[in-house]
Amino acid sequence: TWGEDTLRRVAEATAPVARRHLEDEPVTMAWFPLEEMVEIDQRIIEVAMDGDLRQMQPFGATIASYDLPTIYRALYRLGTPAFVLKSIGVAYRQYLRPGWARTEVHEKGRATVTIGEAIYPRYLCKYGIAGWVESAITLSGGEDVRVAHVECLHEGDERCRWEGRWR
Repeated sequence: TWGEDTLRRVAEATAPVARRHLEDEPVTMAWFPLEEMVEIDQRIIEVAMDGDLRQMQPFGATIASYDLPTIYRALYRLGTPAFVLKSIGVAYRQYLRPGWARTEVHEKGRATVTIGEAIYPRYLCKYGIAGWVESAITLSGGEDVRVAHVECLHEGDERCRWEGRWR
């Protein structure tokens, strides 16, 4: 956590159209335009992360740790990581548009999350979503969690994919 001073500095550096999301009371599971989310993310990367994009992975995990128990409260009590990941499309639609998200479970302890019909900034693909998937697996009982970004539109692939492994 960076604290109030960092939040103030990020807000001051953020364009007015997106700044309101930082100044208003936070709303869990709120969707807002991708351009505004990217504007906020860019200022967080510049101001709070000193330009280190890799910090977006734990940041994405932190976001998921706050939001996912709200969305999937019952699923986390009853489900396994595979069960929760299969429902990822619901959470995806809460935050991101356009596109879709799907999960394919390959075997116990291994699944692939795919996002299609959308391209997001590279930092979000490589780090933010990977952190989010990692947290979803961990929160639903997965241990020794590893998430790899195995395909990316930015690298010429047809879609973005993340492979999660856990025990």
